[in-house]
Amino acid sequence: MNFPKEKRMKMNLTSTSKFVSLILRHKPETIGIQLDEHDWANVDGLIAGISKTREFNREMLEEIDIHFSYQKMEYG
Repeated sequence: MNFPKEKRMKMNLTSTSKFVSLILRHKPETIGIQLDEHDWANVDGLIAGISKTREFNREMLEEIDIHFSYQKMEYG
């Protein structure tokens, strides 16, 4: 199917959001990171790890945080 660009971007964002959730909730080792004793991830490490599997950057992470109403991330 040939979806409009905006729809493709939203679908990609949704897919990436699900992947970020999987990493942070269950499988950080999948991208080679470890969570700290409070289950927090280093943002730069998270971005670098996810970038090995798909296009990903800080702006996308922030968009996911806002778009999906997580607003639970702290950026240092």
